[in-house]
Amino acid sequence: MLAFRLARSLMSMPGRIFEELAQHRSRTMAAVDSLQQTLLGTRGFTLIELLVVMLVIGLLAAVALPTFLNARVSASDSLAKSLASAAQTAAESIAIDHGGGYASVTTATLKSLDPTIATVARGNEAYISRASGTASSYTLTATAVTTGDTYTIARSASGIVSRTCTVRTTAERGGCPRATTTRASPAFTW
Repeated sequence: MLAFRLARSLMSMPGRIFEELAQHRSRTMAAVDSLQQTLLGTRGFTLIELLVVMLVIGLLAAVALPTFLNARVSASDSLAKSLASAAQTAAESIAIDHGGGYASVTTATLKSLDPTIATVARGNEAYISRASGTASSYTLTATAVTTGDTYTIARSASGIVSRTCTVRTTAERGGCPRATTTRASPAFTW
């Protein structure tokens, strides 16, 4: 009987070994599948995540782009204003050299007195587009190339200096903030 039990035990042993190997194999496969799912899950972004990121970037661009463009317009107009002021100083120097008269104020005389004053359009720089004078008055106009806006400093015969501006479009008034039309008016000062 003992021999019968021993023989039966020996005969069932390969079955148990195969059963344990099968269980071990299934546990190993489950671990490999779990690891594979983890690796596949961290491999990239989902379509929803990419769309959300693109939406956020689009919103930021929608807010930042107009601000950037307005800054560019303001910089161009500020350059034209600065140039008109420099031309005004040069016009006053011309008057001092010519006994108080402004008759010789022209773009050429302004350029000869101050070589940094631009009198022709180059690239995006502002330039003095018009300069004229009489015995007791002058008019200086600077044009911002980027916007097409003009800034004028005029001295009347009575000595009153006025600053007016003309904008090309009222959508972007640049350095002429109160402009509501595209023509010069004493109300549009800078």
